[in-house]
Amino acid sequence: MSLPADRSPVIIGVGEIVDRPADPMLAREPLALMHDAIHAADADAGGGFLARIDSLDIINLVSWRYDRVAARLAERLGINPARAVYGLVGGETPTTAIHDAALRIMNGNSLVAVVTGGEAANAVAKARAAGLDLPWTPAAARPENPIIGSEHVTPLAVRHGIMSPVHVYPLYENATTAAWGLTPRAALAESGMAYQAISQIAAMNPHAWGQKAFTAAEIATPSPENRMIAWPYTKRMVANNTVNQAGAVLMTTLALARATCATLMLPGNVYNFGKLLPPVLREDTPFAADHPKAAQRIALEAALAQAAGDGGGGAVRSIVLRAGDFLGDA
Repeated sequence: MSLPADRSPVIIGVGEIVDRPADPMLAREPLALMHDAIHAADADAGGGFLARIDSLDIINLVSWRYDRVAARLAERLGINPARAVYGLVGGETPTTAIHDAALRIMNGNSLVAVVTGGEAANAVAKARAAGLDLPWTPAAARPENPIIGSEHVTPLAVRHGIMSPVHVYPLYENATTAAWGLTPRAALAESGMAYQAISQIAAMNPHAWGQKAFTAAEIATPSPENRMIAWPYTKRMVANNTVNQAGAVLMTTLALARATCATLMLPGNVYNFGKLLPPVLREDTPFAADHPKAAQRIALEAALAQAAGDGGGGAVRSIVLRAGDFLGDA
């Protein structure tokens, strides 16, 4: 059953900020980066939504620890949302925060929501190495929602010193390698090819921090520039958190998006192309509704196309950002 337009959550704007000053003293702190990302998301949506934000979610920060994080950002933005939350630590929290914002909109508890996060670890590291004190909001002596590793893993993991992602993820990697019947060499080669494709995309993305394309061999083979982090991960296979970047996602109802002529952004994926995913996808690659998820996605995008072409004041301009992959045939 489809939701009414005033309860259908949609993404209407995204903002991305990359800050690369040669002098770390000129770098923007995380609060400033998130402020700019939210303004960019508002501009992406057509503008005029900032004052209507009633829900603000901030992803837990690592590079600079503040107190009153949500209140400080709201003050910078000049807004007073009914709900402003600084989240707990967790790698899945950006996705869950967007999901929960959509649920609040769907349930009528929010009209305009924004989810944001930002880090400035690159500037912090450069300043520390140079013995510089950054001219930012002072770090808090008692930061809000601090990261305490022992609170996020089991007592058994603590006993064995397995609290950091660099120690946890290899366990999953090696377990799945065995479960899929792959040799370590074959699994590493497969990972190298996957990261090579990601690297090629990043090289063309102006918002990517690392904009150099690497081959699968350059990614999977240890070298002086690509040290081993934890088997099977080399440096080029792990997340790079030493960046100065921020992002924001702005959401509202379909009804308000229509009324304000905002652009609807749909996070698409490759389900539409069915179980036999072609090696190369183009705009004219046909869809294949050969499993339920494919049929659902095809119907959703068809509805967006119809909404965009119905003419009159009800038309909604939509952009499908297609990315991602899925495992198995479900």
